[in-house]
Amino acid sequence: MRFRRFLAYIVMVLTVICTIGFNTSRLLDSKTNTMEFSKGTQLVYEITKRDNTAYDQNYYPNLARAQNLDLYDIDVQSAVMKRLEIAGVRNAEVSLVKGGDDNRGYQLRVNFSPLSTNELSNVKNILSMTGSLSVVVTGDDYYFTVDKGELLNASRIADLIYDGTTPVPVLNVANTDDYDKLVDEAKKAYDNHKNDTTTSSDNVSSLIKRSSIKRAAEGEEEESEEDKKGRGTVYLWYNKTVNDTFDLAFGKNSKYKVQEVNDKVLLPLYTTDYDSTTKQWKITKDKDGNDFNVSTARAFVNMLNCPDYGFDIRYLYSNSMTVPFGKNSNTTAIIAIPVAIGIVSLILILLYGFAGFNASLSLFLTAFLSMVLFVTLGFEFSIAGIIGFVVILALSVFMSVSYISRTRLELKKGRRIEKANKEGFRKSVILSLDVTAVTFFGSIFSFILAKGMYQTFFGMLIVGSLVAFLITVFLNYGLNYFLCKGVSISKMPYFSWPFLSLIEKKKKEVNLDLATCNKKRFTLKTLLVTGFLPLVLLAVVLPSAYAIKGDGHLFNNSDDFKSTYVLNIDFRMNTEKYEKLETDRDYIQYIKDLGKSSEFGKFLALEYGEEAGEEYKDLPVFYFSSDDLYTNILEKNDEKNLKYYVKSFSLKVDRDLSKVVVFSDGMTVTDSISLAMVKQNITSNDVEICPGLDKNYVSEDFLVGCFVNQPLVITYYTGNLILMFFLFSIFASIYTLIRFGLSTFITHVTSGTLLSASVISLLALFQIPYNGFTGFAVLSAIVIFNVLIVSIFGKNRAHIKEKGLKGIASRDDKACTINTIFKESLPSNIALLLSSVMLLISILPIYTSTLMSPFSIYLISIVPMVVVSVLFSLPLFYILSTHISYSYIKNKYIEFRDRHKKNKEEKAIKLQKEIKYVDEDENHETIIPGMNDFRF
Repeated sequence: MRFRRFLAYIVMVLTVICTIGFNTSRLLDSKTNTMEFSKGTQLVYEITKRDNTAYDQNYYPNLARAQNLDLYDIDVQSAVMKRLEIAGVRNAEVSLVKGGDDNRGYQLRVNFSPLSTNELSNVKNILSMTGSLSVVVTGDDYYFTVDKGELLNASRIADLIYDGTTPVPVLNVANTDDYDKLVDEAKKAYDNHKNDTTTSSDNVSSLIKRSSIKRAAEGEEEESEEDKKGRGTVYLWYNKTVNDTFDLAFGKNSKYKVQEVNDKVLLPLYTTDYDSTTKQWKITKDKDGNDFNVSTARAFVNMLNCPDYGFDIRYLYSNSMTVPFGKNSNTTAIIAIPVAIGIVSLILILLYGFAGFNASLSLFLTAFLSMVLFVTLGFEFSIAGIIGFVVILALSVFMSVSYISRTRLELKKGRRIEKANKEGFRKSVILSLDVTAVTFFGSIFSFILAKGMYQTFFGMLIVGSLVAFLITVFLNYGLNYFLCKGVSISKMPYFSWPFLSLIEKKKKEVNLDLATCNKKRFTLKTLLVTGFLPLVLLAVVLPSAYAIKGDGHLFNNSDDFKSTYVLNIDFRMNTEKYEKLETDRDYIQYIKDLGKSSEFGKFLALEYGEEAGEEYKDLPVFYFSSDDLYTNILEKNDEKNLKYYVKSFSLKVDRDLSKVVVFSDGMTVTDSISLAMVKQNITSNDVEICPGLDKNYVSEDFLVGCFVNQPLVITYYTGNLILMFFLFSIFASIYTLIRFGLSTFITHVTSGTLLSASVISLLALFQIPYNGFTGFAVLSAIVIFNVLIVSIFGKNRAHIKEKGLKGIASRDDKACTINTIFKESLPSNIALLLSSVMLLISILPIYTSTLMSPFSIYLISIVPMVVVSVLFSLPLFYILSTHISYSYIKNKYIEFRDRHKKNKEEKAIKLQKEIKYVDEDENHETIIPGMNDFRF
């Protein structure tokens, strides 16, 4: 029988290994990488101050009368980040190039990795939407606007419905009278303009007009289907100014069609698609005549419902972004993480024998299934997901070691191996459930309120915590059950190697008492010190860091979380492109040679890592990064439909070149570049370059400026981080209140607050470089800390119940219990901390300089985590549970309940007494007003 069970054990092990091995490649192929591990896209938009005079006050009263704010007075960050939330972009780097006081040079830059061309198009459209919507008839003869609150529901313009399984965007009509008026005006406008000439061959009106002329020539008197459709066609516009006419949009009664005006026409609407019952106007096709799918339909509805920016925004161009962590980072991550899991598994096997091997299988299967669900639910493979993944694996190790440690305690009591295994599972499964529940529910509520990348992190915790519990707990027990069934005593390493057991027996018992009823020994001073030190640290460090830094930030922002400077150069060429500056390398060399040869003030432009020669040592120097250089040629049409080209260069530099003075009458670097580009031939790569001397150069559209490139995610993510910081602890504390009582709840809340204060203080004190990934280390520390707290107090309750002391435990009993559970929880808690550190080390090779910051802050967080959870929470819990009585609160609640019940009974008796009868022994007629209440 034992051989058959062992054979079944082997079959189960091989099944798990084959499941992981045969499906891993498919999982890797199906995962979606974020910009951190794959090429991304940079969308660049031009932001301009709104000209309120461009809007007809009769149609756009809100826009026309709105305060004409400068761009630096508008909260661009909030507006843009809300749009990205609407677009569903979680992992993005967003920055605002802040132009000059004249409102020129403002640009919005969004870096992300689109899942598909559809998503890229959706994001571009949602970010581009501004102004107000209008529904316009042919020829601009009549139209309604949302800004004026007519026709469409201004509070909810559009919705998404389903016709069977087909997604259909709909406009919500608010005023049916206005709709009927629109229909009448559409018919009149079509008849007035159907014979207008057009230069456009691809718009609906042109096709309708040509068909109607053909039928009229053939002598048909009946209205054609095309005419019916034309009379029922109107157009949905956005941001339509007084200069944006129907003629310019479609090329009617004009020699040309202006594409920028045509882009403001979202699509044609047909009155035949209106449902008068539901007051919903269906949109069956997009502007190009294509059917909507779920993604495009949802994006279109979201775009229509977006609030106005308060400024104008225009899409310029997109750049292809290289992989920021290097082209091999994806492969490095795929190799490094399994290797780290393998090392943790090897340690488990060396410590716990067969049980450690089973725990290793559970760890690998947890990792595999968590990633399967994570990818299936549409989450991207990112650093946020990886750090959440590390927390889940550490949780799996914790549950395995907790189960094994409990079983080994049962073995020390002299139980048979089979019986010890059953008891170890029974006594550890509730703790594993508590830890999983805290992580799961805390992550769900945090996910709902989280923003951006933090949703990815908590999404991983939601998925992984459930998988870790189900796999770790039940697979561990199942495999150990097959091994231990029928075994009483054996020298086989079922739960430990024999030589390790001998070492443990010879090891001296260390006194780790943290609580005692003897006041002389009770460490009240330690409790007070550990409690007040984080608060004092917070009160001193934060104001000091804020004052010393002087940049408006508490932390040492780095990478994409700090402001940089961008040198922007834009110039316009009519008729022809300027081919002498075409590539990135041409531009870099030109700037270098211009600085050395400029007649208007020399300077030295060096790439990071380069050194200035002796002959240039006296020149003003600035450094730049060629990795952040972008060259773009924009082909456009002017108001006369003539093509022209805009050359746009963008280069990240280390200082404000508008303030770096060169040696020529106080001239700055940007002044020197401007004058040299317009007036002086610079020889670069054996070619004479001077855009200003080209016959096609247009001086009015020339712009050279060095502007601040401000990251929009810093306050957005940092504020959200602090919110998540406390929310997770609060949700976890509520669970402890329901599960373990008021004393544990107070202890949990107080300890979590102190840890939060400690981590924030240490982050500001040590000035560890703060980047987009540092916050995940902080959140990981909070999650791990809550697991430690629940682990300790979950075992405390179980121990009291096991000893039969529930409700009758003395102070000595409670002190003894606290000391005992602290010692018993050491193996699993140490395993939790060490495994998380080892697994985090595995991701450092991906990109050491960036990921060293979150790793460092997590290591630093371990110190206050251990101090608060041990030296503060346990003594505090002892005081609360032994020296403070909650009977007053309980008695008040009972008194309130009894009083409420008594008042209810008195009201019922009073109501009964108010019913009067003439003769209680006779029948009584019910009086119904209006029927039998006859009056004389």
